[in-house]
Amino acid sequence: MSDYDLFLVGSDQVWNAPRVGCLDVYMCDFLHKKRSGLSYAASFAISSIPEHLKADYTKYIENMDTLLVREERGVELCRELGREDAKHVVDPTLLLEGKDYEELTTRPTALVGEGDYVLVYSLTSSMKIYREASKLAKRHNCKMVMLKRVPCPPLASSFKDAIDLLDVGPAEFISLIKYAKCVVTGSYHALMFSLLMHTNFYIYMDDASAENSRLLSSLAMFGLEKQLHYETSSLPKTLPQIDFEVVEPIMKAKREESLKLLRESIERKVNEA
Repeated sequence: MSDYDLFLVGSDQVWNAPRVGCLDVYMCDFLHKKRSGLSYAASFAISSIPEHLKADYTKYIENMDTLLVREERGVELCRELGREDAKHVVDPTLLLEGKDYEELTTRPTALVGEGDYVLVYSLTSSMKIYREASKLAKRHNCKMVMLKRVPCPPLASSFKDAIDLLDVGPAEFISLIKYAKCVVTGSYHALMFSLLMHTNFYIYMDDASAENSRLLSSLAMFGLEKQLHYETSSLPKTLPQIDFEVVEPIMKAKREESLKLLRESIERKVNEA
């Protein structure tokens, strides 16, 4: 441990103990010293802490010197655990600007051919998101492109003219979002890159999920709650028209604030060393 000046933890769902586990590691208990760890955009990704895990969270959170977390609900959870010093920061993907990622992108003609398309990226087994996106695509003379992590569901043959893609690389992922007519997703990072690429989107998800706080927090931050729809209802018949000229200044301000907090936390620990 003496080879390192500091330990920084983040970001995705590292503090979601019910799903990820290893809470002692991700909250720096291995340092054996109170208030030694730093976090950046550490995510609980849950709206409440299970009762049987509260004692562990209360113990381990005392290992953290700086609590920079990814959701507003995460700030509230830190307070419930006795820490009033937590601050909200943006996801690390937003610390860069859209133009920084555009260097990686090309029009994904080799993957999806010519013409407009609606991109669907779902992390669940629900069929409804595909059915709704298919209807939206047909209304607007678009293809439906289904980007998946596992082969099913559904089969592309279930939908006329649909294109089925499995596990593309990072550059292809960003390119597919950038050039989509619309993104329909329940994925947090598909939302992040839709914002960065100024791509219109709908968030479509199961309202029963305990991990929706990170999506809800981000939509609220940018005033985009109207882009959220639940599977208990249908998607709108029209394509979304998001005013990214309103979104971009908010993103810039949050990026600058987050970078400032990150630099300050690192510099303070380095100066203490």
